[in-house]
Amino acid sequence: MPLLVAGCSSYGTTTQDGAKSEIEEQWRNKVYPECAALKERYPFSPDASKEVSLTSFEDYFGPGGTWQSFYQEYLQAYWGDNGESTKTSTTVFSDDFVKQVNAGRLIQRAFFSENGPRANYRMSFKPSTMSPSIRRVLMNVGGTEGPSTLGPRLWAEVSWPTPSPGAKLVVERLNGDSKGYEFAGDWALFRMLNKAHITLDSNESGQARFDFDELNVIYQIKVAHPSSLNVFQALSEYHCPETIQ
Repeated sequence: MPLLVAGCSSYGTTTQDGAKSEIEEQWRNKVYPECAALKERYPFSPDASKEVSLTSFEDYFGPGGTWQSFYQEYLQAYWGDNGESTKTSTTVFSDDFVKQVNAGRLIQRAFFSENGPRANYRMSFKPSTMSPSIRRVLMNVGGTEGPSTLGPRLWAEVSWPTPSPGAKLVVERLNGDSKGYEFAGDWALFRMLNKAHITLDSNESGQARFDFDELNVIYQIKVAHPSSLNVFQALSEYHCPETIQ
């Protein structure tokens, strides 16, 4: 049984208060400063030009990293065997803190589900529909090219981090004109997906619609691990409350 809910006696209340104080102190000293620094950079700040380095991301969320170590030592007992927030966690911690812990767990599972120390995210694309005036669409993510026209083509899988940084998505019209998006940096895949309107068909598949003024292209998308499609909102909204209560 978690220490914070050990009992209702005077001794139990004192023990609970002591445990809360310890968790609060460890959070403020070991987690919050690092997390606050990450928040000022992409992907945690969607409009930021500066990015979280892959090393910093892995040091924070990866196995044995700052976030996972804190969760396992101080929080795991309050989140149940399946890792979902429980009545105990919602009673002990603030609603915002519980929400951010749940988001952190989602991010950790999405990027480190293969149990290695390095972040990994795999997504596959296949064009589904496009405006009639589009001749073809050109997608390149870190050197991986996607199918350019409609039809019974194979999926193109992008494994992130990509061999080289950068991504671009360009549509060519029947009259020869073109327009598109281009993104720099290690997080270019996610910057590109931030431009899309994503709808989910399941935890593993959905559709991404890219708009180019009056033109649009819809891709079928799928991910290698369940729930990974839910990570985009978690990344953009993730932050660390200054206090656990």
